[in-house]
Amino acid sequence: MTAVQTDYNNIAAFYEDKWTSFLHPAREWTLERITNTAFSKPINIIDLGCGTGAFLQSLRHCQPDALLTGIDTSSAMLVQAQMRFKGDKDTTLEQSDIENFNMDDEIYDVVSCHYVLHHIKRQKEFISKMIKAAKPGGDIFIADYTIDSLPMIVGEIYWRLFLKSHHKAHSGRRLANMLEQFANIRILEKAFFAPDRFWRQQIYHLQKI
Repeated sequence: MTAVQTDYNNIAAFYEDKWTSFLHPAREWTLERITNTAFSKPINIIDLGCGTGAFLQSLRHCQPDALLTGIDTSSAMLVQAQMRFKGDKDTTLEQSDIENFNMDDEIYDVVSCHYVLHHIKRQKEFISKMIKAAKPGGDIFIADYTIDSLPMIVGEIYWRLFLKSHHKAHSGRRLANMLEQFANIRILEKAFFAPDRFWRQQIYHLQKI
């Protein structure tokens, strides 16, 4: 996680300006599903890899009474998030090694994790912790790259060789196969995005059984 922290500390100040169009499809897809779901109040949401807090801020707008938790490895990204939530007593922001962060079992109505999985070495263990943290019937959203095009295959080879913060991204079929191995979730929906000519993305909406 040291390499992850260094990379994101270096880009925190201009992260949203550079990456908003990349992040927008998965954020909007997730927000639409959370907005259209009936939850008991107050809804309890955790965003793993919350970054600058922009997605958490959107969650606050659509769920004004929600209890929000954001976890990120980068201290500089969290500085940006703290500015968004100054004085918001119902939002908790915490810096932590996200791969080894321990969450309490069955306390969250929603667990979201956008574009973090490729940084994680023990990915199945990480997903298992996300599932444990969700309440029975709770929603889990996982978004990441999808290695389903020649440019993305070439990019994946390069990132694995030269980018210390990158561990492994997956094709759509491979990530779906990984998720299907967990007996205590079901895949409600999945979607694929192409925000530009290079990037290919995938997102899964899971429900804890």
